[in-house]
Amino acid sequence: ILRALFGGLNRCVPTMKTWKYLEGFLSVRDPNEVVETEPSLLAAEIVFVVIFVALVTHALLCKRRDLQLLFLSSLASGWAIELLAILHPQLNNMWHAQATLMLLEQEEPVWMLCSYAWLLYTPTALVLTAGEMTSAPLFSALLATLLFYPVDIVGAKHLWWTWHNSDPLYEERDRFMPYASPLWIMTFTCALACCIQVVKKFFGVARSFFVMLLQSVCVGVLSNVLMHALMVLLYHAPKSMTAETEAPWGMRDGYRTFKLLCLAAASLELLIWGIKGRLSWSFPRLVQGEPVVL
Repeated sequence: ILRALFGGLNRCVPTMKTWKYLEGFLSVRDPNEVVETEPSLLAAEIVFVVIFVALVTHALLCKRRDLQLLFLSSLASGWAIELLAILHPQLNNMWHAQATLMLLEQEEPVWMLCSYAWLLYTPTALVLTAGEMTSAPLFSALLATLLFYPVDIVGAKHLWWTWHNSDPLYEERDRFMPYASPLWIMTFTCALACCIQVVKKFFGVARSFFVMLLQSVCVGVLSNVLMHALMVLLYHAPKSMTAETEAPWGMRDGYRTFKLLCLAAASLELLIWGIKGRLSWSFPRLVQGEPVVL
């Protein structure tokens, strides 16, 4: 099926050489070659691009400016960390397989940039639409790891990406995936949700698209800074403090600790909501036949 759908695209590949301004920026690989060598990678490309289009449509049609700001900020945050990883060799901790559409000297797959909308926007938007929650950043981080954890393992198994095996940060693994990856996902989502809450509470979401775009860039930068601060608190500082002990702190310890913290905080707030009758799916409303908003 994939070969039938994309078999004709290789006719367009030679024309790319005539576009001098795209040389080195955008590269197109023959989909037939991708199907022959890595069929699951082409399937992942299609799925994530379709999800990206669906989320763009959702952000445009929902008419909630906070969700629109969240969508733009998700892209700004994710694209910023990808660009930094490409520009700075010390931050570039993984390699991507050669997909159909590649950017920046064939180092960045287009589908990976699209995936940040699903990875960051989806869990945070789910929490924001549930209501005003104090633990929204922690709840969002918990949902993010539930969404991406299996994808991370599948991607590593099928070599959609691979990490630097010599780096001690990636020694502790679950199957093929280092624990540093889900911990990074959780801290990144938590940082983004925190920044969105700060903007909403103290500054308000801009009505102008250009001002909102500027806000999203600021959120993208600040969320990356906050994410690194969380990584220091959850891994680097405890690692330094326990380096000389018999059981030094590891990346798995940081991930499990943060996951338990997120789970405890989210469960406690949901319990309080249930006691106060603030849950929109409470039993009396179902009996009365009122619309239920999940």
